[in-house]
Amino acid sequence: MGSRRVQRTGGSSYTVTLPKKWVRENDVKSRGCVDFIACDNGCLLIRAHQDSISDLQRKTIWVDGVEGHDFLFRLLVASYITGYDEIELKSKKRIDTVLREAATEFTQVAVGPEIVSEKVNSLLIRDLMDPRELPSKQTIKRMRVLVQTMVEDALTSYTRSDSKLAKEVVLRDIEVDRLYWFICRRKSRRVNSFGCWDSKDDSLVFSLATMLERIADHAVIIARNQRVLSGKIGDGLVKKIRAAGTLSTDILYQGMDSWAEKDMRKANDAIESHNDLVNACERILSAKGGKGVSSVPLVYVAESIRRVGEYSVNICEYVMDWLVEDF
Repeated sequence: MGSRRVQRTGGSSYTVTLPKKWVRENDVKSRGCVDFIACDNGCLLIRAHQDSISDLQRKTIWVDGVEGHDFLFRLLVASYITGYDEIELKSKKRIDTVLREAATEFTQVAVGPEIVSEKVNSLLIRDLMDPRELPSKQTIKRMRVLVQTMVEDALTSYTRSDSKLAKEVVLRDIEVDRLYWFICRRKSRRVNSFGCWDSKDDSLVFSLATMLERIADHAVIIARNQRVLSGKIGDGLVKKIRAAGTLSTDILYQGMDSWAEKDMRKANDAIESHNDLVNACERILSAKGGKGVSSVPLVYVAESIRRVGEYSVNICEYVMDWLVEDF
C-alpha cells in the first residue's frame, strides 16, 4: 500500500495515516481502536481491534460422525491449540453421554476452556482465560519444575523400589501436557491474529516447551518400566540406571539454568557432557538384567534416559542460538 510520511504532533507523539482501503476492508470506524504489536525484526503490525463476543473465533464440530471419547477429546485439544475461542459441539440428535464426558474432561485439564451453554443436542465451550494472566515465561518455569521433578522421581523410584512414586510420575504428565497445550495455543493465536511469529523470545519459549513436554513423556516411560522391573534387577544395575539418569538430569538442569541466567558457557558445557551420558546408557544395556528379566524394559529405560539428555542438549542449542547475537 506504499509508504506514508510520519508527522509529529504535540511534544512527544508521532502519527501516520492509515490506508483508506485497509480501513474500509477491516471496518475500522472513526474514533475506533486498532491493535499494535512490535516485532524483533523492526516491523510494527496493526490489526482492527477485537474485543467483543462477536469477534470470537468459533469451531463447530458435528459429533454425529465422531466415534468414541478419545477421538472427540483429541479433536477438542486440536481445536484449542489451533486458537479457537469457542468450540461448539452439535448433533442432529441427542449428544451421547460418552461424548459429553469427553468435553467435560477436556475443560478440566485444559487451561481456560469452560462449558458455558449446554442443550440436548449442543454444547458450547468458551475460553475464559486472559492469556496475560499466565505469561509464557512463567509457564515455562512451571513446566521446568514439573518435568525436573518427574525425571528425578522416576529415577528415585528405582533406588527405593517405590512403585507408588513411579505411578505418581505417570499421573503428573497431564499437568505438563496442559501447560504445553497452553503455550501452543498462544503461538497459534499470535500467528492467527497478526500473521507472524518472529519474536526471538516467544520462539524460544515454544521450543523449550516442546522439549520439556517430550522429556516428560520419557520420564513416564522410565517410571512405567520401574513397575515392570521392580524386584527383578540387582543393586548393581540400579546404580547404573541412577548414574546414567544423574548425567541426563544434569544436562537438563544446566540447559534450563543457561536459559534463566542467559549463560552461553553453561549451555556449551552441558552439550559437551553428552558423550558421558551415551556411554553410561550403553553400560545399562551391557549389564545382565537378572534371572527372568526381559531385556525389552531395560532397553526402554536406557533409551529414555538417553533421550532426556538429548532433548536437554537441544534446549542448550536453542539457548545458544538465542544468546549468540549478544555474546
